[in-house]
Formats: sequence, C-alpha cells, structure tokens
Amino acid sequence: MVLQSWTEGRTETLVRGLRLHDLGLDQAFLNVTNTLNEQVFLYTVKDACYKCPYSFTAALPAKNSTILKVNSVYSIKSRIYRENLGQYVSASNRSSLQCGVETPLQMGEFGIYDLVVNENGECTTDTYYEPVNIYMSALCVTILTVFLISLYYFVHGISQNWASRNKEGDDLPDQTNNNNPLVAKLKKKEALLTKKQRLKSLDAFRGLSVIPLIFYLHHGGGYAVLEHASWDGLPIADWPFPWFLWIMGVCVPMGINSNMERQLSRGTMMLHILRRSTVLFALGISTNCIDYGLAYETFRFFNALQRFGIMCLINASLCALLWPRDVSKIKGKFADLRVMWPQWVVHTIVHIITLGLVFHLPVPGCPTGYLGPGGLSEDRMYQNCTGGTFGYVNKLVMSESNLEQNPTSKAVYEVNAFDPEGVFSNLPSLLTIILGIQAGAILVVYNDWKARVSRLTIWGTSCVLIAIILHLSGAIPINKQLWSTSFALITGGGAFFGLALFYFLIDVKKWWTGYPFVEPGVNCLFLYVASKLTAHLWPFHWSIGPMDTHFILLLDTMWACSIWVLIARWLFRRNIIITV
Repeated sequence: MVLQSWTEGRTETLVRGLRLHDLGLDQAFLNVTNTLNEQVFLYTVKDACYKCPYSFTAALPAKNSTILKVNSVYSIKSRIYRENLGQYVSASNRSSLQCGVETPLQMGEFGIYDLVVNENGECTTDTYYEPVNIYMSALCVTILTVFLISLYYFVHGISQNWASRNKEGDDLPDQTNNNNPLVAKLKKKEALLTKKQRLKSLDAFRGLSVIPLIFYLHHGGGYAVLEHASWDGLPIADWPFPWFLWIMGVCVPMGINSNMERQLSRGTMMLHILRRSTVLFALGISTNCIDYGLAYETFRFFNALQRFGIMCLINASLCALLWPRDVSKIKGKFADLRVMWPQWVVHTIVHIITLGLVFHLPVPGCPTGYLGPGGLSEDRMYQNCTGGTFGYVNKLVMSESNLEQNPTSKAVYEVNAFDPEGVFSNLPSLLTIILGIQAGAILVVYNDWKARVSRLTIWGTSCVLIAIILHLSGAIPINKQLWSTSFALITGGGAFFGLALFYFLIDVKKWWTGYPFVEPGVNCLFLYVASKLTAHLWPFHWSIGPMDTHFILLLDTMWACSIWVLIARWLFRRNIIITV
C-alpha cells in the first residue's frame, strides 16, 4: 500500500474485477445491472439540487452490467426509463418509467455500489464494498500538526528559558546614567508600554478569521464539506470572509478617532484612505493573475481583496467625513448610536435602494425579484437567471467571460458564469462593514468592559434574530453568493458574539492569551496576500504521486498553514507589522 493512501486504503487486489486505484478523489464505482430483456436508460439527480430535473447518465444494455465512476460527494436519486427522453427529464415526468430509487443513495469514497433493475418493476441498491473513512485522515493530520507545533513551541520555550538563566549573572548597566544608550532604550520601551495597548482580543479574532482563509487557499484537504454552500445555507466555509470584512470595519473608527486626536484634517485622512483602497484593489488585481492569467478578455476583475479595497474606500471615507471631532463629549447609555447615527442614515438609504433593485428591477427573461441559482433549478425554467438582479447587473457592467467561470453553484446546478464577488454584491456587503464600524464605535465610546460586552452582545443577538426570521420566512434566504441581507446579519451577529467572548476572556479576565491566533492576526493582510501568491510554490506546496486522497492533500494544506503561523510568530516577536 503506497504512502499517500495509508489512511484511505485502496487495496491493490482487484475487487470484482475493478481496480480501486482507478478512482480519484471523492469517487466510487456504481455497478448498474439491467436484468430486463430490453435496453433501458439511467437518469440521476443530485439530492442537493433544488427542484432539478433528472439528467441522462447512461444507456444500460439488456441482460448486462455497466460500471460507472460517480462522484461520492453528493447523494443521488436514480430513475430507469424504457425510452431515451433526452438530456433532462422533469421529476414530474413518469412516462415510460420502469423504476426509481427515490431515497437518495449516499456513496462514499472508494466504495463499490450496486443498482439492480429488476423485472418486477423495482430498482434496488446495495453496498458491495465499503468506502473508506475520509475523516480519519483529518483526525490523523490534525493530531500530527498539533504535535509538531506544540513540540516546536516546547523546544523554543526551553531554549528561551535557558538563555534567560545564562544572563542572570550579567551586571546591569547603571540606569541612573541618562546618557547610557541602553538606559535610553529601556526608557523608550517603558514609555511605549504606558501608551494605550492594542486589543489582543481583536488581533486574536482577526487571526481566527485569516487562518481558515489560508486553509481554503491551500485547497482545504479537498473536503467538500468545507466548501462554500452551493446556494442557500451557511456552512463553515462561509464565515471567515465576512468576519475578516467585519473586523476591517471595527478598525475604521478606531483609526479615524486616533487621527482626530492627532488633529489630522479630514482631507488628509481621505487621501490616506484613497491610497490604502487603491493598494488593496491593485493587490487583488495582481493576485488574480495567478488564477486567471493576463488576457483582458478572460480576466476576472473582482475578488476578495478588491472588495476590501472598495469597502475601505466607501466606509472609511464616510466615517472620516461624519465622525465627530471630539467623541469624548458624547456620553450616555446610547452614546455609540449617537456617534453612528449619521452613518446609519446613509447606509440604511443605500440598503433600501439595494433591496428595491433586488426585488423590483426587471431582468429580461427572469421573474422579478428572483433569488434562485438558475441553471438546472426548477426544471431549467430560469436557466440564465442565476442570482436575478445580481447576475444581470454584473453582466451589464462586464462581459460574461470576465466573471467567475466555475462558481460553487456550478457543481450542483450547472450554472453559467456567475461572480459572487461581482459589482452588485458590493452593495449589500456594505451592511457587514457598518456592523463592524458599529462594534468599533462601541470600543471607542465605552471604556468600561461591562458596557462593551453588553453592547456587543445586544447587537449580536439582534442581528442573528433578524437574520433567522428573514431566512425561515423565505423573505431573504441566507446566501453568501448574493451576500444577502440575512447573510450579512447572521455573520455580523456571530462576529459581535465572537469579539465579545474573546474580549472577555483575553483582555478582561486574562484567562487566555489569545494563542495561537494573536500572532497571525497582527499581520493578517500580509499573510493572506503572501499565502495566495505562494500557494503553488515550494516549500508551501509540494506533490507526491497523484495527490488523490484527502490524507495527502490535507497534509499539504496543514503544512502550508503551519509555515505561515510560524512566519507570523517570527514577525510578531520582532515587532514587524506589514500593512498598507
């Protein structure tokens, strides 16, 4: 058994004449046996595909078996028709139906499954060869990574302790001598320590957001469960990006207020914001070249960093213009709202206009207010309507070839090009930023930790409750690809809770140092951009054999993440902060 598959073992011995090493990542064999005296036709549909038609899969010869390689990520439903009804068949079409398996068949990686078409008009399924446990790989690699990182810090701690003991006998310089350079250095350090300290909780929360982003940039071990939602829903992969954006919002009022205290003019602040936004957008354009090349005709102009740049320009500029010159004069129970109300007025107007366009802008060939995935959904009635207004406006602004050609929804709904970071979705994502700015205002306005925690918790609870109501009522489903109102609210609400918890544990009670998230959080932007630039370079990435198991892919991913965590630690210990 080869090295890269020892936790997802595929025997070299043929199983029912099948070689398991012919299967790739997340694949299984499906043996379809037709016992009838006539040819029939197999149609399948992914269970995750909402109101989708059955798709033609294979023609099954009479009295014969057909071996198919199938994707084991999605459970499928199957139907056998006596006639070839074309590429797609509506679920309501039961003409010439021989039999069907309406209970979704969930297959596993490297398993072998049977589907038998019986003469009595029934289809039966069975597992012939058990699949591997792909999550055992995650457990093994996680334990190995934690062990290696812990070993590093243990050895490093011992070496530091040994070095400090060796220095105990050294004579200290005369600290009364003000001309002594070392004394001056110590005094400078002491002066810096007396200044207002960074919130370690904010750095830790930022680190918690950036580490998963690096993890996903390095393919996340190939686990589909860690991918973005195919359309509506909120898997774990959909949290880090909005949290990262929300934290950027938290930092805006803190930076603006600091500049106000330094008596900087609003014009000077606007120029700084313009420079930073331009750099962020330019970095996004540059990193896009890695995945989309340099050809203008097929280049993708928008992505995560571009959104950071746009959000920084709009929200930071608005905050610079509307933030009070002396916030310390604003007191009271609702001081944070009194500080923020001008910005909330502007954002509320913009969001109402956005929702008006989403639900009332006529989109040619599509229902007004459509929020579905298009493609196969709803029997392909709205095949070219993916995202409704979102997709339509993106195509008005850019050519379809400049959009994301392989969005997450394509694997399930077979949609055409659609860009989840496109032009229009910048508008609803403004809600994420203003919620972050509100959190930053709470930290600036209130000094008492109880007031901070209570306000953060109240905001978090309100956001989550509104999001749940919008989603469960069907008014505005939680959808990352559209950055829907409910998505911005529930992820923003989670961020309020997260920061409140981190702040209480780290900065208030000091029960936790924030390890290991503080260090990556300090240089989060550098880590994100650098990891994207080096994702295909050694030593951050390597290849052994076909790299076709979760174990080897996850080992590669965790290796890259561990390197960046150690780089973050090295920068932190040398007080190096790289930002724009």
